[in-house]
Amino acid sequence: MKEYQTLLGAVCIAAAILIAGILLSNAVQNAGVFIGSCTSGIATSISSAGAQVENALASDAAATATNQ
Repeated sequence: MKEYQTLLGAVCIAAAILIAGILLSNAVQNAGVFIGSCTSGIATSISSAGAQVENALASDAAATATNQ
């Protein structure tokens, strides 16, 4: 095989690796955004549940104080 053919093959392989890396990094970034949005929803749910528990405990404590 001639030297320029080997060089051309190496350039094609390098370009393919570069394109695959760009596609992979884009996929990982999009997955991170998706995970971030899911965890944001979970955090909101946990915060909301915590507020409900706090309110329930406060009303229970007020009812106990009133009954004593």
